[in-house]
Amino acid sequence: MSRGESSGSDSPLVTLEAVRSAAARIAGTARRTPLVQASRSERPNLWLKCENLQRVSAFKARGAYNFVSCLSDEARAAGLVSYSSGNHAQAVAFAARMFGVRATIVMPVDAPAVKLEATRAMGATVEQVGTTSSERGARALEIPRSTTRRSLPARARSGSRSSSSWWTRPRGVRQTVLALARSWFPSGVVG
Repeated sequence: MSRGESSGSDSPLVTLEAVRSAAARIAGTARRTPLVQASRSERPNLWLKCENLQRVSAFKARGAYNFVSCLSDEARAAGLVSYSSGNHAQAVAFAARMFGVRATIVMPVDAPAVKLEATRAMGATVEQVGTTSSERGARALEIPRSTTRRSLPARARSGSRSSSSWWTRPRGVRQTVLALARSWFPSGVVG
């Protein structure tokens, strides 16, 4: 196992070493966004992490960049495929652009124009399919079978660890972001 992968249910999903490695990989690419206190008088313990200031206006840029940075040169050269309704699409497109690789993102037919435009503006090819995540996921799984492209995890599914889910891929997207946040901020600020 590598990059903090868990070998069993009693093991942590992400090790401190994996978090530090991910932080080093995304340094200079992901912005260190501020943590601001929401209201001092009404809710003194409520803090907001301003990930809307991230390059794609979401924390997902961190995970996508980290994931792509862990791929071999050969896997990156093959290109990336993923599916999303918007934020993850932009994050994958951003990571692909930063590494100079092709990306195809499967987005819903009813995706907001601003999300479609932003994803395309970063150089990704967008395929619009269906209105449900399962329809987009099925199409995203077909693309690597007909090409040499690499699937990029879309997002965690509660309780799902099927061979087509991101759980079978190197750990690092959601778990690493949460672990990084927990390591950078005071106890109790990040859930």
